[in-house]
Amino acid sequence: MVVIKKCNALIQNTENRMMLIDALEYELIDNLCESNDIQKASIKIDKENFIYNEEAPLKVVSGVININPYFEGNIKDHIIKNFQKKPFTTYLEDRYFHDFGLVDIEIFDSTDNKEGLPFYALICSEFNLNPESGRAITAFVSYSNLSTLESILNRDFILSIQEQKHFNGNLIEGNWKMLL
Repeated sequence: MVVIKKCNALIQNTENRMMLIDALEYELIDNLCESNDIQKASIKIDKENFIYNEEAPLKVVSGVININPYFEGNIKDHIIKNFQKKPFTTYLEDRYFHDFGLVDIEIFDSTDNKEGLPFYALICSEFNLNPESGRAITAFVSYSNLSTLESILNRDFILSIQEQKHFNGNLIEGNWKMLL
């Protein structure tokens, strides 16, 4: 079963567990399943990953947080306590994984959790996160003990990035929220 949420979807796997996935990731998983050796193909993809550089410029992005229906607990607390100052990954239209750092995040309550929780985030990234095709960019936590594919299959939430903000002033961790 597939349930589409904006540019992301919920897909039911063989264990009847729902997974959050976007179109490019679905294409990637479909291609991996067609390969002769999924594990070897997955390792090759991870080797081609663009690794997070802590010296990259700071940027502000906004969007919504989509929560896996199987997640139990307070997602805002979960993200703020566990995933600030952590690397995240996105699979872009160039068909490569790109890492960036989540420096800080501001999560807002929503009356319509079906559309996700709105957020602004300060990230550290060498690439721009402006969706080229009008679709949101899906970003997820990069678990160091899991492959990228395993991280996709086991995520509690995704950042559905809809826009990168542009500022004329000097963007630093201490002032970014005042510029919103």
